[in-house]
Formats: sequence, structure tokens, C-alpha cells
Amino acid sequence: LSGLKGDFIHSNPLTLLKDLSPATARIKSPGYDHSCWDLLYHTVLWNDIFLSNIKGEVAKWNPSNNWPDEKELANDEPFYDLMKSFETQLREVRTLLGNQPVDFSKKQKLSTTNNVDLSVIKLYITILQHISYHLGQIACVRKIVEYSSKE
Repeated sequence: LSGLKGDFIHSNPLTLLKDLSPATARIKSPGYDHSCWDLLYHTVLWNDIFLSNIKGEVAKWNPSNNWPDEKELANDEPFYDLMKSFETQLREVRTLLGNQPVDFSKKQKLSTTNNVDLSVIKLYITILQHISYHLGQIACVRKIVEYSSKE
């Protein structure tokens, strides 16, 4: 939980995204498949799935919907919506973990297309790891893209 605020070894996720423009977020780093926008989209999509699961719902997930399409990337507004969604999700994870008794041993189906049963503790660990992993990627891609644009 403290990692979502930037304590200890993590950076604050919102600080990593601060002042990231849609134009910069669209750029793919040479030799890498995904832009910052792609990675944030993917993170928000899976956060929704994990948060649904944590709340006891079975997520509706389409495996072909892991990344934004070209239509979405063409306009700036979806990026700002994505940033707001991510911030809302971080607050929700903190609220769910901090304010309610949690039955960590309870099992939950991941999605309508995936019959895997995961414990709630596994879901919490997974969402925290997933956020951390992809925010690290975003930080690296952003740094490379911003550095390359200065040359």
C-alpha cells in the first residue's frame, strides 16, 4: 500500500506521470513495442479487472482489448480520461485496502473468459505488482523519448 504513495523503494505513480503530455505519451521508444500511452491504457484496463475481482465481481474481459487502438490515440481527450481513471483507481485500491476488513483467503474467478480462481490476497499483490511493473516501464520509455527529443 505504501508503494502507491511513493514510500520506500517506489516512486509516487502520479509523480511519474506528472506533466506527461498526450504528444509525448504517443511516441514509441526505438526498439520497444509500446508507448507510455499504451502502457497506461493496459495498466488501467487490468486495474479495472483486478478491482472488480477484489470487490467480488467476475470481470468481463476481451483479450484483444489490451492496448489502445489508433482511433483512441488520435485524440488527446482519451489520454486525459485515462490519467483521471488511473488516479481514481489508485485511490480506490488504497481505500479498499485501508478501510475495510478483507478476507484475503476468499477465492475469486478472474474473468468470464478465464476460469482461474485467485485468492483476494493474490489479487491485491498482483494489482500492486502490475502497477509497479508498468509504471517502471512508463518511467523508462518516457525518459528515453524525452531525452531523444532533446537531441
